[in-house]
Amino acid sequence: MYFTAYFAENGIGKTLLEPLLYLYRVSDSVLVVSGEAMTEVARGWYKYNYAGADNTESYMGDADSVTLTGSERYAPINTTSQGEVTDILTDTTAIEIDTTSIEGKVDTINTNVNAIPTTAMRGTDGVSLVVPDVAGTAPTAIEIRQEIDSNSTRLDADMTSRAPSSEYDTEMARITADVATEAKQDIIDTAVNAIPTTAMRGTDGVSLVIPDVAGTATTLHGITDGKIDTVDTVVDAIKAKTDTIVWTDITFIKAIEGGDWEVVDSQMIFYDTDHVTVIKTFDLTYAGIYPSKRVSV
Repeated sequence: MYFTAYFAENGIGKTLLEPLLYLYRVSDSVLVVSGEAMTEVARGWYKYNYAGADNTESYMGDADSVTLTGSERYAPINTTSQGEVTDILTDTTAIEIDTTSIEGKVDTINTNVNAIPTTAMRGTDGVSLVVPDVAGTAPTAIEIRQEIDSNSTRLDADMTSRAPSSEYDTEMARITADVATEAKQDIIDTAVNAIPTTAMRGTDGVSLVIPDVAGTATTLHGITDGKIDTVDTVVDAIKAKTDTIVWTDITFIKAIEGGDWEVVDSQMIFYDTDHVTVIKTFDLTYAGIYPSKRVSV
C-alpha cells in the first residue's frame, strides 16, 4: 500500500528532500513504520510503499522533511481502510439497484397515464357524464358531484373560520343579490312568454277580451278602471325592478356558473364558459391548504 506526502517551501513544491515516514496502525496505535525514507516523485510529492499494510486497517502518521522548518517541515498522513471502502461500494451498488427499481416504477406510472382515455366518455347507463381518473376508470357523474360537494364543504368551513378579504366579501354579497334578481326576472319572463300573441274574443264570439299573464281571456266589459289601474301599477313595479338590473352583472354571473373554478395556492380563479378566459380572481387569506384543483361545471 502506497503512502504519499507533499512538501512546499513558500507555497512552491519542494524537491530534492529526503523525508522520513512515521506510520501508526489506528486500531492498536502501534508504530509500524519508523523513520523510513520516502522516494521522491516530482513537484514536491514523495511516496512510500508499505508492503505489510492490511487492507482492513486504517493508518495515520506524518512525514518529516528534516531540512524544512516551521509548519512546512511535517506532512500529515492518514488512510481509510479497504474494509470501509468496500462498505461504501456495497452501499453504492444498493443505491444503483434502488435506482433501477425506481425507474421500473416510473415506467409503470407512465404506462398507466398513457392508458387514460383522451376522448369523451359516458357512464354504463349511456347517459351520465363520466371523467376518467389516473387509472383510466370512469366514475359516474354522481361521484363527481360528491367530490365537488365535499371540496365545497371543506372550503366553506375554512372560509367561515377565517375572515375573507373585504373585496371578496363585497363581491360575493353583490353576486348573491344579482342571483336573486335574475331568479325573479326568470319568473317574469316565463309569465310574459305565456301571454298569447294573437287577438282573442270572448265566449260570446263578439266581445273584445284581453289576456292576463296566465293566458286567461277576460272580457272587456268585465274589466273596470280600478282593475286597469291595478294592472298598470303592477306593470310599473315590474318595470322599476327590471330597470335596476345590471345586465352585465347577469352575464358575469352566468359566466361564473358555466365556467371553471380553480383554487391555486392563495387564489380563487373563475374562468368564462370557454374554460380559458379568466374573468375574476380572488385572494384568499391562506395558501397551500389544498392542492390546486380545477372543476368543470
